[in-house]
Amino acid sequence: MLFFTYKRRKKIDLLSKKIIEKSLNSKEKETLEKLILLETVGSTNDEAKKLIETIEKNKAIAVFSEEQTIGRGTKGRSWVSPYGENIYFSLGWKSSTSINQLMGLTIAIASSLAKDLNRLTKKEIKIKWPNDLYIDNKKFGGILVETTTTDLGTNLVIGIGINVQMRKESGSSIDQAWSSLYPYLIDKITRSDISSIILKNTLRLTKDYPANGLATFLDYYNQVNFLRDKICEVEINGKLISGKAGQVNMKGELLLMNEEKNIYLSGSEVNIKKTF
Repeated sequence: MLFFTYKRRKKIDLLSKKIIEKSLNSKEKETLEKLILLETVGSTNDEAKKLIETIEKNKAIAVFSEEQTIGRGTKGRSWVSPYGENIYFSLGWKSSTSINQLMGLTIAIASSLAKDLNRLTKKEIKIKWPNDLYIDNKKFGGILVETTTTDLGTNLVIGIGINVQMRKESGSSIDQAWSSLYPYLIDKITRSDISSIILKNTLRLTKDYPANGLATFLDYYNQVNFLRDKICEVEINGKLISGKAGQVNMKGELLLMNEEKNIYLSGSEVNIKKTF
């Protein structure tokens, strides 16, 4: 691995397309039609969304970039994406599966990725429902899945952002507690190694999820559910409701229990304001 100077930093662990490609097995290579590594891009999700039109049915295209200039997270939030510090990745998947059969995919991705990354870390990675990755009570990663229904099935773009070695000054605009993965690794591996794990994970899901659905992933998700047994204050349609968080069900909904009633929350309609 070569290291280059950039913006006054002594060393930058640049991504290696060769290392990432070498990590793939024959089945993964068969699914992945193209792997693209960019120096800079507006958004890897937007790039994958454009390129998905160029691939065959049930194939995938992977986009990595050293930085994003307009990276975004869920609900229109911006995603801080400095050069060479983190992982910015999107998988475009042209699936023949209907969108109804892919409900809960975000939950499955979070569960599968947390399980793989937990093999590398000293502290346990948790998932803050529905799609944020936490370590040591701080967010270090997130998942954004965007779908488009087509005559052939569903076009999906799976975006994953992981803070690996983000400097304090790079994250100064972030308005919540955040961390990076690198300080918690058992062995100091490269960003390319972590990128390989993420790519292999998402490619595996293109086969496993249509075949097995959410059930295979739900037990582990609830095992590392960051919100479980915490008192949460949530906003639903402008109204604040408090309750104790429980498990996530087969629809990907989070149980919230309070004195009045039990409520199942959908990620598309809920904003979690506080946890206690």
